[in-house]
Amino acid sequence: MEAADLATAWTQQPLDEYGVPIALPATARQAAASRADHQIAALIAKLPSDTTILLAGISDVSPGAHLHVAIAKSPNGPPYAQGYLTATSTRQDALVTITDLTATTIQILGLPVPRQVVGRPWQPSGSTSAAPAETVARLADGDLASQVLRTVRGPFFTVLVTLQLLFYALAALVLRRRRSTPAHAGTSSLTSTSTSSPTPSEATTDEPSPTPSEATAAMPALKHRNAVTGHTASPGHTSAPTSDRSNATADTPSAGHANTTANTASPGRTDATPDTPTPDRTSTSSATHTSLAGAAHLAGASTLLKAVQVVAVVSGAIAVSTFLAQLVPWWTLPVPMVSVVVTILAIAALVTALAFAGPWRAHTLGPLTVVAAVTSVALLIDVMTGSKLQVNAVTGYEPVTGGRFYGFSNIAFAVYSTGTILGLAGVAQWLLGRGLAKVVVVGMCAAYGMLAVFADGWPSWGADFGGVPAFVIGLAVFLILLSGRRVSVLRLLLVGLVGAVLVGTLSVVDWLRPEAQRTHLGNFVQQIIDGQAWTVVWRKFSAMIGVTVGNWSLTLLSLVALAFLFLVLARPSRWGASALGQAYQLAPALRAGLFGALTCAFVGFLMNDSGIAIPAMALTVAVPLTLAACVRALQLATPTG
Repeated sequence: MEAADLATAWTQQPLDEYGVPIALPATARQAAASRADHQIAALIAKLPSDTTILLAGISDVSPGAHLHVAIAKSPNGPPYAQGYLTATSTRQDALVTITDLTATTIQILGLPVPRQVVGRPWQPSGSTSAAPAETVARLADGDLASQVLRTVRGPFFTVLVTLQLLFYALAALVLRRRRSTPAHAGTSSLTSTSTSSPTPSEATTDEPSPTPSEATAAMPALKHRNAVTGHTASPGHTSAPTSDRSNATADTPSAGHANTTANTASPGRTDATPDTPTPDRTSTSSATHTSLAGAAHLAGASTLLKAVQVVAVVSGAIAVSTFLAQLVPWWTLPVPMVSVVVTILAIAALVTALAFAGPWRAHTLGPLTVVAAVTSVALLIDVMTGSKLQVNAVTGYEPVTGGRFYGFSNIAFAVYSTGTILGLAGVAQWLLGRGLAKVVVVGMCAAYGMLAVFADGWPSWGADFGGVPAFVIGLAVFLILLSGRRVSVLRLLLVGLVGAVLVGTLSVVDWLRPEAQRTHLGNFVQQIIDGQAWTVVWRKFSAMIGVTVGNWSLTLLSLVALAFLFLVLARPSRWGASALGQAYQLAPALRAGLFGALTCAFVGFLMNDSGIAIPAMALTVAVPLTLAACVRALQLATPTG
């Protein structure tokens, strides 16, 4: 039976300027719903008592699509007792699809299900004692969340891309300012304080001391800078290097110190030797002013670097915060766009506070490790418990569109895999710093990495077909580099083969389950058997090209992020400092983690229909966190006290 009163009432409304009927007034909508209810009640009264009744809304009464009602009632309670409906097509409580209606009808009639049927039968998701009003309120809240999401998703990504681009530009300027620090900014103390020890107040800072391994790794940088000026430090000798070793050259002596740059300090000896003329009051005054100016410049540079580090960590935490924001009903607040942005920023701030809360903040990879670990573990737990955080998230699923309802979406995969590999890099660096054998560290990272890959591909959890090979290859690149070996083409091919075998095995296992329980992994095996696989592959490839070409904002973000990483952080130029090299020196595992994450994002880009969205979201996590590590490396290499 078709109760079309609501749809008929809407189509009879006056048209707007676009030729679409205007919204139904509340009174007209209620009257139409009442008429439909009476028709359904009259039909039910005529049916036998053992009839199973299915009711589904199949059309909209507004220009925008909405979630619709779905009701099932069986004669003697089971299988449709009081509670919410679900289906294996969604795996979400109180959510089914319109295509499930056909499969449900066929199953109730006891007929064989044709292979062409797309949906899955409705089934109860557990009884509930909630009153009807509470049930209706929850269902209406789900529709509201979906409607609000559709209005804020586009503007949110626009804001995200814009802020990321601005941050990269400002960070590049800060690093340029640091690189252009005058060579005399801290040189005036080389002769006057070389034999004096810092006072307790000078030696005390708010930052925890770096680990011995990081302090040892920083020594060559300081030694190199002193050698450039002709000044060699010895045990017991304290010197104040300039703020940037690349600009401290012997060709640019500081005012009042022209005769001190070739001295060699020895234990118990000051730089002011009998061969050095004693400066007069004028030169001493000039040196004092230079020292004060240099100290002020160093303090300003230190403040800017700290600010960049904090903002970088917040930026790296944004991606996982878009999922954690679903713990807060932000869609019910008065201004949805402001609400979602404030909620995400608040959660990112909490994650950042955790990243700087303990002694790990002094480590080069400390904040990076915390944010990456939170990202990996949060999404791992979520996908193991039903992917609740991805439903109606701005970077997750949107039920009305119905592209996907469970497992890892492509964007979630990009965030999850990047967080996992970078988090493992940070943990590996910490374990190696504590003296653990490299083979043990590599084995521990491989164990968690394999769990993460399994969770991504297992049909009952992540159910991600294209992500598994990409994840396997990226993880393998990380482990190979971490073990100290080279990544060769042959090794990559072998790893790719292993990834293909793994995802193929998971797909076959899924295909062996009953047809009503299969995911798209098992369905793809059936499509191969039916000769339809190339159609699916071509459709996904076309979608990947379309997203990459059509979504220019994410393409621009990806290009700018890569340019910032390799042209600003990785190589010295007038627009940047070689900060990435210093970070690699202090924390070698960062190089393995970064290349592993980038490899995973690139292969994921090639294998999934989301195209450029995968590397864009991966870089949104990886580049800011790498910048934070680079800033900490600069802080360790440049004393600012």
